[in-house]
Amino acid sequence: MNTATVAQLAGVTLRQLQWWDEEGACSVRRNGHGRQYSETDAVLACCVARLRQGGLPLQRVRHILPKLRDGLTVIPERNFAWTDGERVRWAVDERELLAAIARSKRPVVVVPVADIRNRVRRADGERIEQ
Repeated sequence: MNTATVAQLAGVTLRQLQWWDEEGACSVRRNGHGRQYSETDAVLACCVARLRQGGLPLQRVRHILPKLRDGLTVIPERNFAWTDGERVRWAVDERELLAAIARSKRPVVVVPVADIRNRVRRADGERIEQ
């Protein structure tokens, strides 16, 4: 998947994605002068965008990024990730998510991973069909 498609899905600029790559927040495979995103890379970029939109500074995002990437690849049926900026927690459904948030003593940012993954897959499917 190319940078323009991922930027559109994430709701960020091309320069923002490039900067995240330079800063190590969202590293991707290079293809000549361009960047090529795998499905996981595209989902991760959209998750980073959601975390930033939720108010987490890039330093915090970089801190939790390995845990987020592991969660995306190890147990793909998880539907939601949520974080307080220190840890990443996972929930399978809305009920589990709401219960976990209710127990939290700190503000959290929720990332709807399943929705993001579905949007990325639809966009990738549309690109392949063209």
